[in-house]
Amino acid sequence: MKVPYISSLSISQALRYSMASAQSQLASAEREVSTGRLDDIGLTLGHQTGKFISLKGDMQRLETLIDTNGLASSRMKVSQSAISQIVSRTEDILSSTASGVGLDADQSVLASVAKTALADITAILNTSHNGDYIFSGVNSDAPPITDYETGPAKAAFDTAFSTFFGFSKDDAAAQAIDAATMGTFLDTVVEPQFLGTGWATNVSAAADDAILSRITLTQSVTTSVSANEDGFRQAVMASVITVELFSGNLGEQARSAVASKTRQLAGSAVGNLANLQGRVGLLEQQVTSANERLEAQIDILGEHANSLEAVDPYEASTRLTSLITQIETSYALTARIQKLSLMRFVS
Repeated sequence: MKVPYISSLSISQALRYSMASAQSQLASAEREVSTGRLDDIGLTLGHQTGKFISLKGDMQRLETLIDTNGLASSRMKVSQSAISQIVSRTEDILSSTASGVGLDADQSVLASVAKTALADITAILNTSHNGDYIFSGVNSDAPPITDYETGPAKAAFDTAFSTFFGFSKDDAAAQAIDAATMGTFLDTVVEPQFLGTGWATNVSAAADDAILSRITLTQSVTTSVSANEDGFRQAVMASVITVELFSGNLGEQARSAVASKTRQLAGSAVGNLANLQGRVGLLEQQVTSANERLEAQIDILGEHANSLEAVDPYEASTRLTSLITQIETSYALTARIQKLSLMRFVS
């Protein structure tokens, strides 16, 4: 009968390999206990790993939409504030022209009010937010409105006046301009410069197309306002004709016609800007509602993802304790085996 060969070294090495494996499992178990999640998703879930990754990808896309919606909401809030300021400046012009215009003193007051309003309206329309000009439409990298005094609009106005009347607004002959003639000039010559094609040529670099933002996976809305809106044009024109013609040498009849046109333009501008604020407010509400839906979807997807990667804390703690015990036992056995010696046995 042959006696099988038994080596204490082979037993020791087997225990060492077993202990190394247990230590690796111990590190994984410790992470699972501390995080409450699977340490190796692919190893544990197997064929369901693809489902988990898909859920996480969907959640990231929805979270990205919420982030971009935050930027859109911020842009619209700034737009609302800016429009309110323009309405206030336009109302200043409206209220100033509602008083009499016959006194010479009134001319300088009206011109000063309108000049301040024009400068403010220009600055407000050129407001930038997060590096973008909010009233430039899709051309958000360029300021939408050129300065009236230094831009082509003033030169175009002065040329139009001289061409139509045959003299400048500061000429003594301007005193003889009657209301009907001034009204014709404003309606047929000046109005196209601001409410027609002249606006894009001399005043505005903004695009008509507003920024289109995707607020959900299936819904897109415009989230900006263009400086080419009628309300802005009317406010600028009301300011310009008051600045230019109340600082000239016009007679009372002509000034009355200018004041009447200014009131008409400013009143229309205030109404149109109020409607614009309502549109922006509706868009803000749509973005808010979209965020609420996105957050609800993220919660649902998160629950599904958590159900796949979550670990049972009791089972994980039990397994951790078992591994610690196994390793301690392996250490003890290894120490005892290493003490085995044939010399000690025969002695």
